[in-house]
Amino acid sequence: MPSLELKGIIEYTTLAASTTQEIAISAGVPFLGSVASLTLAILKVVETVRANKEQCFRLVDKIHTILCAIIGISSASVGDGGIAPAVFRDIESFMETLQRIYSVMKAQQAMGRIKQLFRQPEMASKLYSCQAELRQSQEKFQIQAGTQTAIETSRVQRDAKQQHEELMARIAANPDLTSDSDQSSSGTRTTLSHFGHSIISLTLLPARPQIFHGRDIELRDVIDILTQSTPARIVILGPGGMGKTALTTAALHHPDVTRKYAERYFISCHATTACTDLISILADYLGVEPGSYLAHRVTRFLKYAPPTLLVLDNFETLWESETRPAVEEFLATVTEVAHVALLITMRGAERPAKVKWTRPFLLPLRPLDDSAALRTFVDIAGDDHEESLVTQVLELTGNLPLAVSLMASVVSHDGCEKTLSRWNTEKTRVLSDGYDKGSSLEISLTVSLTSSRMTPEAHELLSLLSILPDGLSQGEILHSKLPIRNVLGCKSTLIQTSLAYVDVGKRLRVLPPVREYVRAVYPPSPPLKAALRKHYHEILRAWDIQRSNTHILENFRNLQVLLADALSAGCGDFRQTLVSALRFDQFALGMNPASQRLLETFDPYLAEWGADSVYGKYLGNRVVSATAKDPDVHDYIIRGNSYFERASPGRKVEWYKVLGIYYAKQDQTATAIHWYRQVISAESASETPPAVLAESMCCLAQILNTIGKHYAGRIWALRASKHIENLGSLAIESQALTMEAICCRSLGDLPHATRCLNHANELLVACGLQQSWAYTNVEAQRAELFLLKTEYAEARRLNGRIVEHASPISLVVVVARVNIAFIDIQTGGEIGPWVGPIRGEIDDCRALCKGPLASTVGVMICDAALVDLELREGSLQGARSKLEKYFMASRQHFAEMEIFCLERLADIGLGWKDIERTMEWAVIFLASASGRKNRLAGTKALRCLGAIFSVQQENDTALSLFEVACTGFAAMGVYRSHADCLRGMAGVHEERGDFAKAGDLLMKARPLYERCQQAREIERLDAKVQAMEELLMASGHTLATLAQLRIPVEAPNSQNERSGDEKIGDDRRRSDLIRL
Repeated sequence: MPSLELKGIIEYTTLAASTTQEIAISAGVPFLGSVASLTLAILKVVETVRANKEQCFRLVDKIHTILCAIIGISSASVGDGGIAPAVFRDIESFMETLQRIYSVMKAQQAMGRIKQLFRQPEMASKLYSCQAELRQSQEKFQIQAGTQTAIETSRVQRDAKQQHEELMARIAANPDLTSDSDQSSSGTRTTLSHFGHSIISLTLLPARPQIFHGRDIELRDVIDILTQSTPARIVILGPGGMGKTALTTAALHHPDVTRKYAERYFISCHATTACTDLISILADYLGVEPGSYLAHRVTRFLKYAPPTLLVLDNFETLWESETRPAVEEFLATVTEVAHVALLITMRGAERPAKVKWTRPFLLPLRPLDDSAALRTFVDIAGDDHEESLVTQVLELTGNLPLAVSLMASVVSHDGCEKTLSRWNTEKTRVLSDGYDKGSSLEISLTVSLTSSRMTPEAHELLSLLSILPDGLSQGEILHSKLPIRNVLGCKSTLIQTSLAYVDVGKRLRVLPPVREYVRAVYPPSPPLKAALRKHYHEILRAWDIQRSNTHILENFRNLQVLLADALSAGCGDFRQTLVSALRFDQFALGMNPASQRLLETFDPYLAEWGADSVYGKYLGNRVVSATAKDPDVHDYIIRGNSYFERASPGRKVEWYKVLGIYYAKQDQTATAIHWYRQVISAESASETPPAVLAESMCCLAQILNTIGKHYAGRIWALRASKHIENLGSLAIESQALTMEAICCRSLGDLPHATRCLNHANELLVACGLQQSWAYTNVEAQRAELFLLKTEYAEARRLNGRIVEHASPISLVVVVARVNIAFIDIQTGGEIGPWVGPIRGEIDDCRALCKGPLASTVGVMICDAALVDLELREGSLQGARSKLEKYFMASRQHFAEMEIFCLERLADIGLGWKDIERTMEWAVIFLASASGRKNRLAGTKALRCLGAIFSVQQENDTALSLFEVACTGFAAMGVYRSHADCLRGMAGVHEERGDFAKAGDLLMKARPLYERCQQAREIERLDAKVQAMEELLMASGHTLATLAQLRIPVEAPNSQNERSGDEKIGDDRRRSDLIRL
């Protein structure tokens, strides 16, 4: 069979399959979509077969004839209610035959030449069998396509070209046959007119992608350039499998594009390696006769053609060949024709030279966003899968469109669980059952890896990146001293080939599917891993000194992988790796107490290091990170006591500090204090490392402050600051200042606490430790200060920042989340739907404290917030019962919770009916605050007593208490309590009839309530002032004039001439005002 005839059959069959696909989508015909897909897959294989080639092409000819018959049936049934159900079984049978043909051809293609020689008769026999099945299908469909009579043999055997022309006529006569008359088959109808060669042009337009999500912006950019720019010169760049071809075909079929370009040509260059091949293919598509000066004649043809869009897909194959200069020269010649738009797709991030590409350039395509990846997955695999499993599956794809589609196809057959299980053993082979780069991820990646732009050194860098989920920054690439020549040039090569990309954090990364494949095919060499590991040792050592999280957070997963690899495989720097693993475990457990220890699986091997100091560090790490429920903790304590019994005094105190930390976490405060005092005792102080001594003093201060000994705690914090002055460690000095601020806050010295925290903040910023845990802790304490001062807006901002940037499973974040909930409770409007989410948030935090955090203090903080929510809802009886219970549980253990309970039990303004009982709690509150020297709590107790005396009509006492408390709150800057005192004083003056003074105090309270976002209180205050104004209207005064005159309303004198009824009315209005 002549080659041109063979090529024509393939082209005609491609069009027929694409049209069949459109019909399947439009009409929803069962099995028809599979028939079209199988046909297209067979066409890709048949172009490369060597054995039984003529037989394979005869099969294709038969397939083309059958497809034309199916399209004929569809055309005839457009107005008759669609295809008859009886035809569906024939289509199913045809589909099964196509599956067998595809299997035979693929098996033949996979054989080596020797095997093909020996098995050629067997393969030929199978193909003959398939041909017989096709003949049967052909007869069935042609009978269906006729007028209920058999088709004449001569008609059945007519040539492919005639069939094709009849096919085009049918499509043109039935515009509703395909899915979208303006978009999907625009290539079908717009190419039936010009130059007599449009049919060939038509066959080269791939179908519009039916599943296409997440590229709206990019598609709009391409369409805008194609329709608004003259001339349009576009390059779509990106890694393999990123969806460049899908974006191109979507643009090709867009109505705006089809209206502008009468001619559209799509040429795939993946098998083209020379410029002459490209010119020949383009000439063939245009209908230019082969011969000499072909490039010139192609260009001249385009000059006289109507507006034309030329698409060159997979252009990197041509561009990376030795004929790159000739290819670029030919592109430049073509683009001299103004009405010819050029769109090329290429792997990588580089554009061919010699063409003036339209600006602004399109950015290389990036992975889909999560939403688009999910929609793509659901379109292919359905939406009946467990959400958490789908999330796991999509994480493996890195949102690479090809990987998403292939993974979804696997899931549609195997389900999520089986697919995940297969991935654990097969990795990217799960996504590589296809036989070309469009259906096999590994083939697609191989194309990129074998690019001529790749060098051995670039392969080395890529192999290292394949085990690094977090990628590498440029600084890390340089500072790690990797044994790779011109490493920055290699970085550029990986970016240019799109095998790697630079993320928003300017880190060089590789997508997950690419990493998995490269790691299997090109694993990194031991010297590469050792060089990077040495760099990571230094990062972890620096963290151990300064506790700066930045570099560890950026490389968290890299560290996990690299350290685990070294520990399992053994390495030359094994001891240093053990030390680094200990430091990493300490960091990871601080971020998430529920995380698995890196060294947990290596416990039996560490016993071999019993004489080494690293073993002592390991025991300390296990004890510090243990919880009360850890069954092995006591065994580790015994082993630690035995190990450190033989150690020097300087090392013994490190173990004492470990025991202090552990027992403090278990709320065994007396035992914890004992061990901390052992660290700082006079006997050991001389040999104790200064940093350990200062940190132990801070820890002792924290325990004392927690149990209510705030003044003693402040003394130890001051001693720590004094001790550390000569050490020169700003980080530890910041820790001491923070601890002093916490104690001052508990004592009510809020101004000094603010100064301490500001100083601590300055020290950490000076050290560049803004990403450290210490900095987060300072921010948390500043947020607590703003909360105490009722500056809710600033407190919420700081807590929000902590939640955003710190580890989600940590006590500092849980407290920040609860604080935000508390602020919302205090500033919320009337009880409504907002209550539910707040309760849910607090419950989530409580579960974390009960579970992975194992924090008694955290549970109590959550319980306190839930009580406040009950008080807002008006559930007074239940709230009071819980407050009394929590008060008894927290006495002598958690002073902050004790004060919280007393403040609410003593506040008559919350609605307590039992005045005597509330008075008792207020007295207890005052005594507790006085005993602890807590100025803020004492001032709050005075305000509570003032409110109780006011209710009991003992106005002189109430006024005195309010005035003292008001002065205290003003000095401390506690806005809401200050405003409450002013309002209480206003109530007393109002009761006395001094409305001028009362109004003045209320006006002073208003901006304070505004400062702490108390909209409800402002509304009540405004209503009271308005009621006062109305009351005074009768006397001809206003609050303003009374304030100037300083005369009381109802001042007793003998000249009062108003009637008794008027006086009774005024009394009633005054009573109403007091109730308000």
